[in-house]
Amino acid sequence: MALAPGSNGEEDLVERAGRGRDHAAFEALFHRYRDHAYGLALRLAGDPVDAEEIVVEAFAAAWAGLPRFDGRSAFRTWLHAILLNRSRERRRAARRRRRRIVSVADPEAWERAVDAAFPGTRIDVERALAALPERARETALLRHASGLSYAEIADAMDVTIGTVKSQLARAYALMREKLSDA
Repeated sequence: MALAPGSNGEEDLVERAGRGRDHAAFEALFHRYRDHAYGLALRLAGDPVDAEEIVVEAFAAAWAGLPRFDGRSAFRTWLHAILLNRSRERRRAARRRRRRIVSVADPEAWERAVDAAFPGTRIDVERALAALPERARETALLRHASGLSYAEIADAMDVTIGTVKSQLARAYALMREKLSDA
């Protein structure tokens, strides 16, 4: 339920939590906004686990920053800004991880995954992989060479999990087609 600044004692809760470090007052704010915060975080992250982590990080940051909260906006608005920042930080970190992971991927793990998924000669498999469209190739590499989950790939590529699944299905179908021709 959305609350206007000062309604239902919000200003009092913020004041008590911020100045006196009243845990019970902050807990009341948490219970008041957690469901809404989670809904927003889920839409931002696209993954329930990531959304929970974003909410926890946002409320921890709100608790730490509450003494500096100046009240120019509603607590809820301020919390939204913190949620957005945490979500953006996670996406940036995922992109950095993706660049780092692809550059240090374990070649032996990749070879085992390829051998299991696509029986055939390694040269044929590598050629089929190289012939894939860029996004399909990246998705397959992140999944099998780096061992990322669908959610991690989605985050790293800034796409939905459904897009990851469709890109993997496309990659597998194209590779099977190329390998059956070889």
